[in-house]
Formats: sequence, structure tokens, C-alpha cells
Amino acid sequence: MTATFDATPLSTVPANIPTLPAGTYQMPLTTPSAAQSSCILNTAENSAWSCSIPNTPLEMSVSEIQAPDELKNKEMIINYGNISMNFYPYGAQPPIISTAQVLMLVNDSEYPGRGPAWWFQMRYNKMVVLRKESLSVTSNSKRGYKTSQFMGRMGVAQVGEQPWFCYWNDTLLETFIYVNETSSSAAASTSSAAGATYTSGTNTYPSDVPTNTASGSQQSGDPSSGGSSRGSGGSSGGPKFLPPYPKIYKVVERRIPRGSQTVPAYCVAHNIQSDGSASPVLNSTGQPVTIYLNETEPTTVSPLADRSLTTTSLQERGDGADCGCVWLSS
Repeated sequence: MTATFDATPLSTVPANIPTLPAGTYQMPLTTPSAAQSSCILNTAENSAWSCSIPNTPLEMSVSEIQAPDELKNKEMIINYGNISMNFYPYGAQPPIISTAQVLMLVNDSEYPGRGPAWWFQMRYNKMVVLRKESLSVTSNSKRGYKTSQFMGRMGVAQVGEQPWFCYWNDTLLETFIYVNETSSSAAASTSSAAGATYTSGTNTYPSDVPTNTASGSQQSGDPSSGGSSRGSGGSSGGPKFLPPYPKIYKVVERRIPRGSQTVPAYCVAHNIQSDGSASPVLNSTGQPVTIYLNETEPTTVSPLADRSLTTTSLQERGDGADCGCVWLSS
């Protein structure tokens, strides 16, 4: 089995464990519960790691699967559903996991009091979109931004702008669903919508979405591919309002030891085209303008959060040489 960092697998299903709700729900990941960017040695590059995700129509789909092992008979997808995302909001981009991930029943070593959790972990390529002025090819002369400062600089990259796309390949992603913990947000929405169709939610488009864009494909983390565009592959349309998930969940991103084949994090300058796509800015030799970040690879993995975390208390932790994010639903 792949090494785990926060999860301890259970050997049997606990008695009287509640059923995990299945279906498709909104999954707002915006303000983090914990944020740490101390893996970046050059403070002028701090904004390249961000935990502040713009408000996008992110969805989570949970389903039961036919499996002989009742400790691994659930799966989960995180994506935009049928909504086309043909623009680039500034900030950390949400994790898009379109291939179903099997959930395993575990205990969360950081939150053992919450009881059993359905969990998965995987490596994925995290991306952060920055404004042009946030970084420079000679970035040691530029001032970096703390996470709390950068959170106030949201918006959508407009046609003609040249944002930086920062790639953190092989970032570890973990998701925990605490099956014993009921979401207060879901309970409130159920109460207010009793007897009526759910017609409101928190997942809406940003207000400054470019109007002259066309649908693209999934985002690409390879600047040599000639460009980056994004979308769900489904039909376009307005915001799709869904109810909150009934259980509390936690999402964790962290940089972990990656061995001798490590590719350092890097940022590539892009042009936003009139059709909404993004293409790399080329230098005088025809190569993408790229900054390789001065990242320290962790030798150990330490907790990113403590048990007092709430979704309203952002913690910027400066201890250790770690980069990570935690989002905890309410």
C-alpha cells in the first residue's frame, strides 16, 4: 500500500456507522483553514504558492461501487460537472479530479475525535494563476505577497493580460469525509429549503468573466504544448446550484519528499487570447518565459493544522520548510 501521512486504515467497518450520502453536491473551496508557503526560499516568490481558491462552481460526486471489500466500496469525483470554465481566475485553481478515486475507510490522525472518515490520496499537478506584476524574471528584486494579502487581489485574467501560470507537479492531495460529522451548512440549507426546490448556492461565476471567450479543453500543465485552455468538456450554461454536502469534509494539499526525479516548481508567462485560451509568452530564442522557483523539498512531513482549526480562522504557519493548504467545511 502507498504510504499515508494523515490516515490510518481501519481493519473492520465500525458498528452502526452512518451511510455515506451519495450524489452530486457543491464543493466550495475558498478560504483555507491553514496555509503554509515556507518551502519557498525566496520570499519574493511567495505568491507562487497559494491556498486561496476563487469562487468557482466546483462539484463533488460520491457514489457506491460494487466491491468485495466493504472498506473500499465508495468513490469520489471532483470537477465542474457540465459547466464550461472558459476563463482563468487569479489564485490557486481547484483540484479537478475527473477520474473516480476509490475511498477507503480510515481514521484521521490529526482529527481522531471526528471518528471514521472516507478518504483518498493522490498526486496531482497543482496550478496557481498570478498577475504579471506578482513575479519577475529577476524576482529577487520584487516584493512577495503573503497569502492574506493575495486573497484580496482576486479577479479573472482578461484578454491581452499576461498572467503567470505556476505549476506544482506531484503535489499530494488528500480528501477526508467524516461520516459521523453533520455539516451545519447543509443542515441550514435543508431547513430553509424544506418543501421547495433548492435554487440558491454559493457556487457562482466571478463578476468579471471575459465576455468574448470560447470553450476550451482541460487545463494543461505543459508549457511546451503551445497553450493552455480549460473546460469541463460538457455543455456551457449558467451556474448550476447544488446543495452543500451533508457531512463535514477536509481537503489537504501538501508538498512531500519526491526523490531524485524531482522537477522543481516553475511558473510560465502566458498571453490570454481573444478566444479565452492561454498561450506561453516566448523569449528571444522562441522558448516559453519560465521561472524555476527556489523550492526546498521537505525531508519529513509535519502536520499542517492543529485541532483548533475552524473554517473562519486562516492560519499562516511559518514553521518548517513546508508548503501546504487545508480546507475544512463547516
